Amino acid sequence: MDDDIRNRFRGARPRGTDYTPPPRPRPRPLAPRPVAPQPTAPPPQAASPQPALRPVTKTASTLPKSRPSKTKRRRGKKFKRFLLLLVFLLVLAAAAGAGYKFYQKRQSKAATPAASQTANTKSASKPTGTVRFIAIGDNLAFESINNAAKKTDGSYDYLPMMDNFKPFFDKADIRLCNESTPGGGDKNGLAISAFPTFNAPLSWSTGLAGLGCNVVNLASDHINDKGQPAIDATRSTWDQQKNVLAVSGASRSTDEQSKINYFTVKGLKFAYLAYTTSTANKDAQPFSINLYSDSLADKQLDEAHKNANLVIVSMNWGSENSGDINGDQDRIAQHLADKNADVVVGGGPHVLQPAKVLNGQGGHQTLVWYSLGNFLNSELPVENLIGGMAIMDFDVATQKISDPKLLPVYMHYEWTAQQKASNDVNSRKNFKLYPLDQASAQLANSQNNTTVAAQTSRITGIITKFIPVKVITSSAY
Repeated sequence: MDDDIRNRFRGARPRGTDYTPPPRPRPRPLAPRPVAPQPTAPPPQAASPQPALRPVTKTASTLPKSRPSKTKRRRGKKFKRFLLLLVFLLVLAAAAGAGYKFYQKRQSKAATPAASQTANTKSASKPTGTVRFIAIGDNLAFESINNAAKKTDGSYDYLPMMDNFKPFFDKADIRLCNESTPGGGDKNGLAISAFPTFNAPLSWSTGLAGLGCNVVNLASDHINDKGQPAIDATRSTWDQQKNVLAVSGASRSTDEQSKINYFTVKGLKFAYLAYTTSTANKDAQPFSINLYSDSLADKQLDEAHKNANLVIVSMNWGSENSGDINGDQDRIAQHLADKNADVVVGGGPHVLQPAKVLNGQGGHQTLVWYSLGNFLNSELPVENLIGGMAIMDFDVATQKISDPKLLPVYMHYEWTAQQKASNDVNSRKNFKLYPLDQASAQLANSQNNTTVAAQTSRITGIITKFIPVKVITSSAY
């Protein structure tokens, strides 16, 4: 250590300066020890002064701790209070943040259903896409059809005769089928029978379900051939089928008859109604079949429009084996159009009839298929064997049908010219449905003496008589 630093610590004058160190303070004298009181004595003579005591050097351990000044103590207290306040504010902020997050989470959970409902409402109010709706003609369980469906074990399977159309059904959303004859089975006093009093096995309905029918019309002139027991059994069979949207036209009770069938596809809500203008068996309960009347149709259509976007009506009407629309059909069709039905699908004549578009209220238009002819059947004239599958695409946004089409359908069976000449109907075999454009070989072997081209031309002339319905081949479906 140099001399300057040593001199500073010793209090010496720094070199080269006139600095004179201040006098060192004298050590504080120790307080005299208390002396016991002495007897009074004459005042003492002046004593010579005591020599100064040398200060006691204390070790570091004996030195008293220096106390901070009042100013420093106040500053220390303020700093501590500041720290405590800061910690308190930080804790409070953290607690407030946690509470806010919890509140937001609770609010988010509570709002989720409402938000979802709003989103669904918006989606429902502005849906997009296309709903494909197909419809076929009458299905009639003639004796030859029952025989063709009967298996060696005594059970029945009708689907193999129709399965060429399953790919078309699988690609459609709404698949309307006319079960024109009941499938009541052979229990409850019933027996399997055919024309003129029809009753098929229970498998008749399950076969149509297997094809993919999901909207079923039971309103026909033959559905009541075996009375209420056959209707009840037919309805019960449909109750057991999966993915069925609606069944209407024949009922088990007044309550069932009064209920309108609703179903929703791709955001569009449909109502389905079904009526027949006649019945072969007059002995029926009022609720057994939906016999058409303007008053019944008005009541149900008014209710349907309040609850659905679109209304589909099935009608069994017209003159059998006539390709012309009769006056009763025209009147009823216009009445349904005036009530703003969207589509009317007709059956009953067992042959193809024209389609029309009728104007209703407020510029509303109703598409009417007066008759799609037959589907599964075994009638003799070729006009009964070639019907059509109507194809409609609903635009979900506009709720309108664009570009209606018809796929011609051919019901095939085989027999020889001699068997046909002798009317040996029981000799017929190989019953099978085909799209007409795929049936050249079958039609040539059918004893019907016609061609695919000739029948396509005939059908096109009928269906397009009033409106430009496009007749398509199976590859254009």
